[in-house]
Amino acid sequence: MKFSILSIFLWLVFVSLFGQSRLTTSFNSHWSFNKSDIVLASQESYDDSSWNIVSLPHTWNDKDVLPDGDRGYYRGVGWYRKHISIPDNKLSKRFYLHFEGAGQLLKLYVNGELVGSHIGGYSAFTFDITKFLREGDNVLAIRLDNTPNSDIAPLSADFTFFGGIYRDVFLIETDPVHFEMLDYGSSGIYIQTPKVSQNSSSVKVKGTVRNDSDTNKKIDVKVSVYDGSHVRVAQIQKKLKIAAQDQSVFELSKSDLQNIHLWSPKSPNLYTAEVQVLDNGKVLDEVIEKFGFRWFHFDAKEGFFLNGKPLKLMGANRHQDYWGLGNALSDDLHRSDLQLLKQMGGNFIRLAHYPQDPAVLGAADELGLLVWEETPLVNEVTLSQQHDDNAEVMLKEMIRLHQRMTDGE
Repeated sequence: MKFSILSIFLWLVFVSLFGQSRLTTSFNSHWSFNKSDIVLASQESYDDSSWNIVSLPHTWNDKDVLPDGDRGYYRGVGWYRKHISIPDNKLSKRFYLHFEGAGQLLKLYVNGELVGSHIGGYSAFTFDITKFLREGDNVLAIRLDNTPNSDIAPLSADFTFFGGIYRDVFLIETDPVHFEMLDYGSSGIYIQTPKVSQNSSSVKVKGTVRNDSDTNKKIDVKVSVYDGSHVRVAQIQKKLKIAAQDQSVFELSKSDLQNIHLWSPKSPNLYTAEVQVLDNGKVLDEVIEKFGFRWFHFDAKEGFFLNGKPLKLMGANRHQDYWGLGNALSDDLHRSDLQLLKQMGGNFIRLAHYPQDPAVLGAADELGLLVWEETPLVNEVTLSQQHDDNAEVMLKEMIRLHQRMTDGE
């Protein structure tokens, strides 16, 4: 009964964030959890019936981090397990598991097979689980470890290194022809505004389309840009030929956009880019991104300038944890912190000392808050190639997920 209820729930509660052909489902509910290292927990036949049932976001350090300065909180291994049922008519689709963040060393198993691992506790990442799934019941097992590791930043800092799947997880289903899903946790779509002014602006959209089918494809990529009132201000389209089991990079641009509403803290005007893959008019995949038109620079004597005007930056640092919850916060709690900062007159926030939840960056865009973001390299580093390689991946993940909007090349 447990599995059938979960199966019905999973396939009936699809929330489509990206159009009819891409289905994105919240994967937060009904995980089995055990705070210990169990060697056999990766096997699909393992009996987890005695484990605790938890929902995500979740951390195992929500209660054991004490206010008296005691650093003796649990740093070790925890396991999560969950069942998923795949109908036969879905086996032609592609399936991805997208994590917004988990602390800090993760290994994912599907039906007892190792899918892959991820290092670092503050960035998003995605796994392609298609080939590991079968019709009917499937078992997902996740091993997480927040044990101190000299090759994984941060090594020391003035905040807690929480363990657990502490941000949202999503199951994403796509057509075999789709936008790149394995681009350092990002959507695979990048928006630039090479020229910005109220009189004349331009927009450029880049990305990659993958053809995971066994036949060659002729498709169209279409970009539609809408203003805050959902009035279309630009539309661009390009044809692509993609061989079977191959990919193609695209770039579409539009110049001379007139009467653009600039983004600023006082007027946080956002535009929406709707990017689609089309096959004879049928939408195969769709990604929607919000962005703003603005430009900025720093002057050694005059300070910060936004849209050609000086702006005094006023704000605060922000950590991602709450008393009694650890860092396992809902999107609403993340947004409420930024709303408080805006209400007190702030126009700027420093995300100390690591990339934070996508909800934080989205709220900053919508409320009109400039953001200083950094990778989790704090206080100490290890002089090793492995540490350097891990730090480089963390930097790429931060840039590709949170800094998709740039001012130029």
